[in-house]
Amino acid sequence: MPDDPQRSQQQASHEQGHRHQAQQHGRGPHRQQAQQQQAQSGEQRTVRARIEVSSNRGVFMISVAAELADMHPQTLRMYEQRGLIQPQRSPRGTRLYSQDDVERLRRI
Repeated sequence: MPDDPQRSQQQASHEQGHRHQAQQHGRGPHRQQAQQQQAQSGEQRTVRARIEVSSNRGVFMISVAAELADMHPQTLRMYEQRGLIQPQRSPRGTRLYSQDDVERLRRI
């Protein structure tokens, strides 16, 4: 079967589209070169900071505290009404639970 010039042109256009798409999604040759240069220089882009917070400082909003304690947020509100837990409050009145509060909720 002889080569069809129109089909070859379509196939080349299709392959070019895939290369363009790969470059857009960070998989192209320029991305690979940058990663190789970064690896050779020992350079790292990810920076992480660890912040130490006192275990009695209110830092978790009710939804997060409830998830950490494996409870429904309404249960935390009920425990507060009954005096079992006393979360701190932000200046705007948002309940803020500490790590100590979450541990206490797990024990209740």
